[in-house]
Amino acid sequence: MSCNLTGKIRTSQDKLTIELDTCLDLTSGVSSVEIEYKKPDNSTGSWVASIVDKTKISYTLADEEFLDQEGSWSFKARVNFSDNTTASGLVYTEVVYGEWD
Repeated sequence: MSCNLTGKIRTSQDKLTIELDTCLDLTSGVSSVEIEYKKPDNSTGSWVASIVDKTKISYTLADEEFLDQEGSWSFKARVNFSDNTTASGLVYTEVVYGEWD
């Protein structure tokens, strides 16, 4: 799996695309995909993602409120299958910097 976040990410940045390779075949039997996150204060959440290709999912942030904290953010893929099973990916950590860091 890979986390395709490039460059220095800042709290003021918007339209950031997070792309994760699930290493799973997403071409059939998938009911939904998500990108789960954990903020530096340990609060968690998820975004409904889109399937990009056979194994990859992505989500593009609409505005900077989602990157509202400086520090280490963790991201992982979650694949929900139509037979009510799920698969979670590896956890990737990215540092989010302040606007002037």
